[in-house]
Amino acid sequence: MGGHPVIHREKLTMQSSNQSMDEQKISLNGYFQRIGYSSEPIPNLHTLREIVSLHSRCIPFENLDPLLKKRVHLDLLSLQKKLIESGRGGYCYEHNLLLKDVLSQIGFTVSGLAARVLWQRSQAGRAQRSHMILRVVVDGTDYLVDVGFGGLGVISPLRLFDESVQSTELEDFRIRRDGDDFILEVLLEDWESLYRFDLSPFLDADYETLNWAASTHPDSPFPRVLMAAFISDSDRHALLNNRYQIYRDGKLQERKEIRNADELRDVLHQRFGIILPDTADLDALLHRLCAP
Repeated sequence: MGGHPVIHREKLTMQSSNQSMDEQKISLNGYFQRIGYSSEPIPNLHTLREIVSLHSRCIPFENLDPLLKKRVHLDLLSLQKKLIESGRGGYCYEHNLLLKDVLSQIGFTVSGLAARVLWQRSQAGRAQRSHMILRVVVDGTDYLVDVGFGGLGVISPLRLFDESVQSTELEDFRIRRDGDDFILEVLLEDWESLYRFDLSPFLDADYETLNWAASTHPDSPFPRVLMAAFISDSDRHALLNNRYQIYRDGKLQERKEIRNADELRDVLHQRFGIILPDTADLDALLHRLCAP
């Protein structure tokens, strides 16, 4: 498993052009084509695992729109056009709202939550809720699902009320209880905290304010720093501005500094599978990111 499925440019329509925005659904056929899913979508754990793994490997994490000062839209029509039809990626709200609708259509019980990011935070105790995650119930068991965390995204559902070590194809994770909260941790050289969350459900509309802050606030990294992430088989690919890194088993395998806009464009397209937006501002942005 791995690599990018072929992205067809023909229009993938919503289920009905007469539907209101509240009634719109993501095209399951279009989504399954995008991630290369060909099995029968039955709402069981096997299906959930396969879809989460394929989504994580086929739709990249990227924040080009906030960097280009373009509004990040969270309605289903916009998510379908960007992440499915246009061969783009997105960040947590886009990824997890897209998956939330898909899983709901298949028949899963799914709700949205919000987490406080702890990863690489010097003042973790002051972290605000800024990250979207999913709670999915399968045969009476609750799972944490998150295809939008980027560089250390979880490629498999994790049992929510289970503090034991849970292995994935890449890293080991655990969900530790802390009072009424849960803390997701990943095993690298030691256990590292990724984010803290509780079980307060969020409506889709609740993410609009969080999304606006993430994409426009001057203290947010998304409108200031290029970030992209992609999983290819057992490797994690990460891009931070013009610094390209490849990790395997939690260890750095390759590091490269990209020196010009043409090379950065090629890396985003060839290595991360992003069909870049056709906008005049993009070249200027890529040149600025590579400037010494």
